[in-house]
Amino acid sequence: MWILLCKRIFALGFWISAISFGSQAYTIIQNKSADNVSLFMFIMFALLNINSIFYSKKIAKDQLIMWGAVGGAVTCILVLCLMAIY
Repeated sequence: MWILLCKRIFALGFWISAISFGSQAYTIIQNKSADNVSLFMFIMFALLNINSIFYSKKIAKDQLIMWGAVGGAVTCILVLCLMAIY
């Protein structure tokens, strides 16, 4: 029971980070500027989320965590694309 609860909380953390990355993307679109956004930070977040996808799929074999990491990776990559545009 505790393991399942920990997995759900861990996956929820990925979705919360995806929402926060999405709000950053919205701010970039709204301001039409990527000033004050750290390129290095978003590259690191994207790499960590991609690593989490591979870990959860191949090692942990946990779909809940994998889909949370996919959400984070997609929104990070969206922010990186918007930074390249603006």
